[in-house]
Amino acid sequence: MNFVLLMTLALFILLGMLYLGISKGGQLMALALFTVIIGGELCKRIHPFIEAYFENIVICFLLYNSYYFYNDIDPLPLVGLAAIFVQRVTLFTFTFRHINFIWSIILYTLPVASAFLVVIDYSPSYQIPLPNPYEMKIAGFGMILISTAISIHTVRLFRKTIINIEQREKRVNSSYKQVLELNQILNHNLRTPLATAIGQLEIAERSNNGRKYVIQAKEALSQVTIQTSSVNNAKKAFEATANINEFLIKWKKIYDHDFVKLEIPEDQNKYELTEEVAIALAVSFDIFAKNSKEAGATELLIKVKKSAKNLQIELIDNGSGAPSEIIQKFGKPMASNKEHGTGIGTYLAQRLLKSAGAQIRFSNRKNRSGFKVSIEV
Repeated sequence: MNFVLLMTLALFILLGMLYLGISKGGQLMALALFTVIIGGELCKRIHPFIEAYFENIVICFLLYNSYYFYNDIDPLPLVGLAAIFVQRVTLFTFTFRHINFIWSIILYTLPVASAFLVVIDYSPSYQIPLPNPYEMKIAGFGMILISTAISIHTVRLFRKTIINIEQREKRVNSSYKQVLELNQILNHNLRTPLATAIGQLEIAERSNNGRKYVIQAKEALSQVTIQTSSVNNAKKAFEATANINEFLIKWKKIYDHDFVKLEIPEDQNKYELTEEVAIALAVSFDIFAKNSKEAGATELLIKVKKSAKNLQIELIDNGSGAPSEIIQKFGKPMASNKEHGTGIGTYLAQRLLKSAGAQIRFSNRKNRSGFKVSIEV
């Protein structure tokens, strides 16, 4: 659409120039400038590298001719073209910084050759019609304006690139932190069943009737499989989901928590999840669900609250809750109590959510037994 508008505008300007009786020299200069603009757009559609070569060739040709034919009339077009050339070369250098070195040398051969011709004063052997001084002034100011516009565009492009780099760096750091938190959760959840299994097998070795110890070891090792699958299932719950609604429905199906109920308003589809946030939610929800069961809960409600800005989720169970002094210690390592299903797993889940940029609060339900976890992303 922009290209069609550009072509239409160029056509109207050219027809206007012919109608107003601009000199042949002015028409030639205008046609040369429009060739750069229109030709550059056409070449960009083929490949940006072809655009770079095309603009390089045409601008160098215009600079060479401006120096020998236009400079004595008015230096503004030469100054404007030189500024445009420097800006475009700078932009192309940044854009194609990863290309083959030979192609880079070829890209800059023509500017060097043009400069060499000027240095040795190799004047062209042809003549072109010259515009009048008034037309030269207009062309010069036009080129200065184009140069200014290119400068603004280049600055915006560099700024956008820097912002993208900073955002990617933050995502990488956050992902690295999340990996560490997931590793801690796995270490914590695997340590007990593995130690139990090893202990039962050692007893079985020394016992004449070791069958029951082998069974206990088998049960402990099955817990290892369950715990490792929790992290693996987190990624499965995120795959092929476009929003929070689809994610929660898929999470409940994969993790198979029968006592979990979902309350999701239909208009909450606007919240799109990143993989980082989804994995943190999936693993922490699994931890909170297991804690609720240990606290005697028969129902856990996962509720997505209506919010104009952030994603807000509440997990509410009907278990025994937790003493207020324990809730105050949440978020501090080695300060939780397993008596109410709120051991160090809760602390690790909290850290995992924070690594994904979420805020989390714990409280007992008001006027009834139960525990509530509030999460905001």
